[in-house]
Amino acid sequence: MLSEILTELIPSYFERFVLAIGGVLGWMWGMAFGDVHLAMAWFLTIMASDYVSGVYRALRMGEYSSKKGLNGIIKKFLILWLCALAHGLDVIIGLTIIQSAFIGAFGLNEMLSIIENLGRVHPGLIPEQIQNFLTELKTRGLARRY
Repeated sequence: MLSEILTELIPSYFERFVLAIGGVLGWMWGMAFGDVHLAMAWFLTIMASDYVSGVYRALRMGEYSSKKGLNGIIKKFLILWLCALAHGLDVIIGLTIIQSAFIGAFGLNEMLSIIENLGRVHPGLIPEQIQNFLTELKTRGLARRY
């Protein structure tokens, strides 16, 4: 079980792309505003929403598995742990940009996951261009990953 969880943590091409963009946006937030409290509150809200949308999708599609749900909770816990480590680095160097970059990177990834979950359950809800873009990135990432 541990090897499956660790294998799932290796980012795909799609996730690397999203993490890079989100990291830059988070870094810019940190440079502009400095305060990460609001960003962290939104990040926790988005993270919980992603989990709920994933469970909703699994239930609606008949794919619910408690093992997958547990893996999702563990993955979210590890993401929060990485954000805590980034906060520690910020405290050491006296800035707030590292944690902001982590929050931005993982936050954007969570938001796209919510969009993907809702798009699968309700196909007309998300514009077709966005769905095609997400599918293309995911397909490209799966082809390079395996």
